[in-house]
Amino acid sequence: MFNERAVINASPLITLCKSGQEGLLPQLFREILVPSAVWDEVLMGGVEDAACQKLSKLEWIRREDPVQISPAYRKRHIRETDRRV
Repeated sequence: MFNERAVINASPLITLCKSGQEGLLPQLFREILVPSAVWDEVLMGGVEDAACQKLSKLEWIRREDPVQISPAYRKRHIRETDRRV
């Protein structure tokens, strides 16, 4: 069963890439969006970092700014500290 879209944060993206499990994301979501702040955080790992190496090669992931999230969803599900992405 697919969920329509997901906005992913750096920690799960890094963890999935480093463990070789990044392919799970397109199995669960039709569209995976990465805010620029998250994209940049992943790239901070450096050229030797597995997540950094894989990020630009993932054809199913899309960098998008600003990510459009409905106000009602944002209020219910997103912590204040994460609202800036």
